[in-house]
Parts: sequence; C-alpha cells; structure tokens
Amino acid sequence: MKLKYRHTNLPLFGVIILVLTGGCRPSLSRMMSHADSEYNLGEYYEAAKRYKDVYVKAERKDILRGKAAFRSGLCYDRLNMASRAEAQLRNAIRNGEATDSAYFLLARNLMRQGKYDDAASQISNIGLTSGFGDEVELMLASIGKATNDKNILSRYRVSRVNVFTTTKSEYSPMLYPGNDDRLYFTSTGQSVAGDKSRVTGMKNGDIVSARKNEAGQWLRPESVEGGINSNCDEGVVAFIPSGDEMYFTRIEQSEKLQGQRMSIWKSSRRDAEWREPQRVVIARDMINNYGYPAISADGQWLIFSSDRPGGFGGYDLWRVPIDNLDGNPQNLGKNINSSGNEKFPTVTPDGRLMFASDGHPGFGGLDIFDGGDASAIASCKAINVGTPVNSSADDFGMTFTTDCRSGYFSSNRNDVAGHDHLFQFDVIEFKTILEVTVTDFEGQVKDDAKLRIVGDNGTDRRLSIGRGGKTSIDVERGVKYAVMASAPGCLSRHTTFKVPDSPQDETTEIYETDFVLIAVNKPIDIRNIYFDYDCADLRVEGLKSLDHLVKVMDEDGRSTIEITSHTDRHGSEQYNLNLSQRRALAVTDYLESKGINKQRMIARGYGNRKPATVDKLIAERFPYLNAGSVLDETFVKNLPDEIAVVADSLNRRTEFVIKNSQYQ
Repeated sequence: MKLKYRHTNLPLFGVIILVLTGGCRPSLSRMMSHADSEYNLGEYYEAAKRYKDVYVKAERKDILRGKAAFRSGLCYDRLNMASRAEAQLRNAIRNGEATDSAYFLLARNLMRQGKYDDAASQISNIGLTSGFGDEVELMLASIGKATNDKNILSRYRVSRVNVFTTTKSEYSPMLYPGNDDRLYFTSTGQSVAGDKSRVTGMKNGDIVSARKNEAGQWLRPESVEGGINSNCDEGVVAFIPSGDEMYFTRIEQSEKLQGQRMSIWKSSRRDAEWREPQRVVIARDMINNYGYPAISADGQWLIFSSDRPGGFGGYDLWRVPIDNLDGNPQNLGKNINSSGNEKFPTVTPDGRLMFASDGHPGFGGLDIFDGGDASAIASCKAINVGTPVNSSADDFGMTFTTDCRSGYFSSNRNDVAGHDHLFQFDVIEFKTILEVTVTDFEGQVKDDAKLRIVGDNGTDRRLSIGRGGKTSIDVERGVKYAVMASAPGCLSRHTTFKVPDSPQDETTEIYETDFVLIAVNKPIDIRNIYFDYDCADLRVEGLKSLDHLVKVMDEDGRSTIEITSHTDRHGSEQYNLNLSQRRALAVTDYLESKGINKQRMIARGYGNRKPATVDKLIAERFPYLNAGSVLDETFVKNLPDEIAVVADSLNRRTEFVIKNSQYQ
C-alpha cells in the first residue's frame, strides 16, 4: 500500500491471477507465480518488473506473454504511471489479452494522459455485459467534461514550485496555521530516512517542512523532528487551528493482517518541538484503513478517508468529533462520496472542504473538488475546481494561505514516471460589474432615478443613480438578480438577469442594463414614426420605436395609454382630423397585433389643433428654435421658408401619454 496509489476493482481479475499456467516453461511459470504473490501483497513495483521479465523471455505464441503484459500494465496503473501502463496494455492486447479489462485499463490510462479521443475509441471495444457499466459511464462523462470545459476560464493561476522539485515525489502540502511562511509536505527524495518501498520502488515517504527567509524565498526543506518519521511511510498532515497538534498518516506492515495497513497518528507540540506520536484509533477499529486526516476550521471535527464498511465505494470521506473518537463516524454522504475513491481532504481557513476524487466526472486521474461549507455536511456538493488546477493526471492535496487568495497543491502532470510535485496557485480576482443607465423615452438622463437590486444570495441594495444617469454595482458570479428603476412621476421598470458561474474574460467583466423611464400624464413624442403622404399605413422604419413601446407596456401590464396623432397646418381642418385619426388607429392596431389589449389603448387624432411646443431637446437639435415656442400656424408663417419646413415636420408627429388610470 502507498499513501497515493490507485484502487482498482476489475471484474474477474482475481480469477485471471489464479489461472493455471500448465504447459508453459516451468521457469516462466515460477516467475509468474512469484510476481502474482508480489502483486497480491501490494508490491506493485517489484511485481511489474518480474511480469516484464516474463513478457521478454516468453516466446511469441506463449500464453503467458499476453498475461504478463496485462498484469504489468495493471501494476503501472496502480502506481499512476500512465504512459508505462499504456505501453504494457497495448502489448497485452496484441498478444491475446484483448479483454474488457485490458481495454478498460487502457482507456483509463489514456485519459490520464489527456488522450481523450483515443480513450473513447478504446471504450467502444468494451462489451455491454462486461461489468464495467458504471465505470464506463463515468469515463464517458469525464471525457465530455474535459472536452467541453477546456476553454472555460479558471479562477486559478498555476505554476510549478521548482525549489522543492526532486527526481522523486513530493506531495500533499499543508501550510502551518496562521503562518503562510511555513510549509509541511511529504517527500520521497533520497535524503529521507524511510526504507525503499517494494510498492513504488522509491523510499517510503517522510514528513518534511520548509520555511521562508527574510527575502521571502523558500529554504531547503528539513525532516520533521520528534520521532514522527520512521522506516514506514508517513505523510499527509493536518493541524488543529492553534497549530499545537499535528495529525498525519502512517502505513506499516501488519503481520497479523498479512499486509500493509494505514492509520492516523497524532503528535503534540511542546517547547517548539513535536513529541513522539501516538496512534489515533477511530471507533475502536484496528482492522480497516484510516488516513488522510483533515481538521475542521473550528477544530471540532476530524475528517478522514477510510475503506470501512458502510461507504459508497472504495475510500469514502468521514468525520468524527475530535473529542469523541470512539463514537460512530459520520459518512459525508452521496453528494461528496462516490463509487470511486475520495481522499486528501483539507479545510480552508474560511471553512470550505476541499478533496480529491476519481469517482466524480473529471479530467482523467484524481481531481480536486470544492465541497462547500465543511460545517454544513447536508448541503455539501462536489464541484470540480476545473483547469488549470486539475489536469488529465492526478491532482490532489490543496492548501490555502490565511487569506484564501493563494496556496499549494500536488500533481503528477507531465512526469513520465508518475512522480508527484508541488504547484503553487493564485486565486484570480475576477471582478464583475453591473453598469446601469437610466434615461427617459427621449434619451435624456434621469439624475433623480433610484435603483433597488435584489439577489437570490440575500442581496438587497437601494441606491440613487446620481449625476449622468449612470452607476456601477459589484455583482457576484452565479447569482440571479432583479433590478428595479424608479423616478418621481414615472412608471417603474425592472429586469432580471443571472451572472454566469464561469468567467468569460480574464479581465473585469461588465454587464450593462439600460432603463427607459416613461413619465405619467405627459405627452411623449414617438420619434421616427413615418407615414407616406396622404396615407395612414405605418412604414417599416418606424416600427422599432413602437416595438420599444410594446416592451414598456408588457413590463407594466396595467397602465392605459393614449395614442395621439397630429398633422401640420396644410389642408382643411376636417381632412387633417380624419388623417390623424387613421394614423393613430394604425399605431394602436400595430400594438394590438403585438399582444397589447385594445382596452388599454385610446386612439385620437387632433389634426393641427395641438401644435408642438419646442422643448429643450428640440432646441438643442434646431438652435434657431427657442425652447418654449409654440409652433402654431401664426408662428410658422412668420418663419423663413427653410425653417418653416422644419417646423411643419415637427408638428407632424405621433405621441403617447401614460394615463393614471389602470386597466383592470
């Protein structure tokens, strides 16, 4: 057993191991049996070498050749050496071991190298009755996720911590509580004291720690004192919030159980030194494996991974009160645990549960998930943190700085031998802003407008729009908002929108919402409404303005509206009254065709009886007309001809008035 190795449930694999090898050369049969024994003891590195020897020495038609290649590939799969596993499994398939198990393992190791298309092709070779149904479904879901999510921007920026990198493995970093300049992690480098492992071919892991100097640079890591490290495999540490107690994992040989067993140990810190550790026995269980400890942010719970009965799959996450370790552990539930393995839990300083899993859809190997508030287990849910933290390889063991804006994790990405190394991450502060602009129907800013913003996360803000009719508000990702704008004497307007969960840009994202507030009991010119000469048929270029009016009435749903049409001074009074009435009706007919109830509308034609009054906006457009001037026939006749033409065009208008009365 190893602190980080892969648990594999292969249908009928035990039968394959026990297949008789009669008819083969006795020396190869003995080598095969020896390798099988090493495999069954969990000595995958030694077994893989012996299986490869059988493969090399066996004749091409020897039945052992394909079997040895398959079992060697399985060993490398357990050791997380994906490229070596791929090579051996392809050899197995070419040499008579084209089994569902071989195709399954090959597909899995292709995924762990990011070869998703090839993995999907190998999955198609697996029989429908193979017994891999759930695993195949998970792999296909993971391939889909990896393909679809590869272009989604992450909230993390990742870089390798080269100062700690060795030719072996270093993994499971953990920052000391309240001290971002002290880092503990597991190392299998040549300087560690542990024996060489027959499981991995490397030395057993030791717990080491590193400090930063005054310049903020990491110093050389040193083995942790106090008898914590031994010839066994130690690693994956956790601390109580005060930093006075350390929990860690130890794997040792058990003669009684004829194999290796994993357990949790605890050491107390006194006089700046760690004391001799003591084993932590959970639920008085000395049989099952317990490891990968984490401590809740309040220090009340010990969270761990175990293969104890009652779980959902291989290794599940559990928790037990730290002051009642004899009590019955609580499984963290199906939203966190899966039919696969959940390991390497950590709890962030602000109380979020982070963990690694190979049983939820991911990118290939172990992926890191955010489980949410660790104190609210019932509402926890596994959310993949995405790339670049996660990759097609194994990614696990995430620790955060005190402010939760950066930290470290481990991964075996881009390492042919499958060795793990430390990576640093920084949380990218994606700023999301809602910009709101409020104007009236004629495009003039509404400085006196007010806003109310309500979010499904509990947000409820009220603010004034301010000068310029525009304001900016910070909003949160994944939250649905309702925004309402209002102003004295105007109809209120509202809209709803949801900020996407994933950022679309690496810089600040701005979402814009424009509100057009309409005054009540005030005639408003519907600009750009055009009619042909002596006609009441609406022209296409004027429909955009009417469509905007439809939207306003749909949102309000209650107010009544009066549509008025006006002509210039030319023509008889009766002619102009009839023409303007037909044009007003043309507008209401159009609004009715768009779903506005006709009982909410009144159409009136006034001919030339109500000439336009020059307002501020008209005066800005036509400086030769003074604000407040009434464009009646007497006034227009006294204007120069070219200006009189403009005045006539201003009188030819269609207006609407929102009435106080409400449609019932």
